[in-house]
Amino acid sequence: MSGKEMRTLIESIMIEDSNDADRLSEIRDQIKELMGEAKSLLHNSDDKVWNRARSYWYPHIIMALDSEHEFLGGSMVTMQDTIDEMAGTGNIEDAVTFVDSLMNEEGMSIEDAVNEISSSMNINPNELMAAVLKARKSYHPKF
Repeated sequence: MSGKEMRTLIESIMIEDSNDADRLSEIRDQIKELMGEAKSLLHNSDDKVWNRARSYWYPHIIMALDSEHEFLGGSMVTMQDTIDEMAGTGNIEDAVTFVDSLMNEEGMSIEDAVNEISSSMNINPNELMAAVLKARKSYHPKF
């Protein structure tokens, strides 16, 4: 695969990830709207029903979406975190494969290949270099 073909492939993956992130963001917004409707329905019912929902399932769902809520707690990884990850960074495993391809097929140095792939996929170059070295070490234990 030539360098140009590699760049085209990376761009198509990034566009696909961005489209997926956009759709996931729309789903998150729909869930928020539905939770607002659920809250209204619960407020129209008995106080005991609302208090129980507010103490259990309602905050779990709300806190799992993002950090913009009235509760003190939160989710370790929210839906928004996942959306941000999908939209902002490429897949590190794919990036390692692309680095190997540039090194093997284009004769690039590991540093040049890591820099090129990390900039095109919005991945931290240090993280990518560590992943490449780890992958190479697993293939070549004496590396």
